[in-house]
Amino acid sequence: MRFRALVIIGNRAGKVGIGVGKASEVVDAVAKATTFAKKHILEIPIVNESIPFPIEVSQGAAHIILKPAKPGTSIIAGGTIRVICNLVGIKNLVAKILGTANKINNAQTTMLALETLAKQWKESPEGQKEKEKKEKAEQIQAEVKAEEVKAKLEVKEQNGVK
Repeated sequence: MRFRALVIIGNRAGKVGIGVGKASEVVDAVAKATTFAKKHILEIPIVNESIPFPIEVSQGAAHIILKPAKPGTSIIAGGTIRVICNLVGIKNLVAKILGTANKINNAQTTMLALETLAKQWKESPEGQKEKEKKEKAEQIQAEVKAEEVKAKLEVKEQNGVK
């Protein structure tokens, strides 16, 4: 007999990964799934604690509908979508699972929907603006850190420490 494990990992700040592992022991299946999930992490855009726009995806028998919601709505969704969205960090979402009750297929289709959403967001003008803001913030952080290191070196030189 072989066991199949579904593992979903996320940082609640826009990153999530999913993995499915199969082995003769449960521990080995979970380990395989975790390794796969860590290797395949996606970055998902979060706007106002929700997704930027609605999306509808079908894969096999699974059909997933994700819609952004106003702040305070919470996550209104079925089991696998709710878990994935909690791990991504989405706080307001309305979703529906149609077609199948298979949790693995629903999880994979949800990830496909979020991946499609991320690709479309990167290509959109709002996504480009967000990316530029993020790059500027990272550049400013790097400059501040460089100045701090330089200041520490100057203090050490003044104190005669090499």
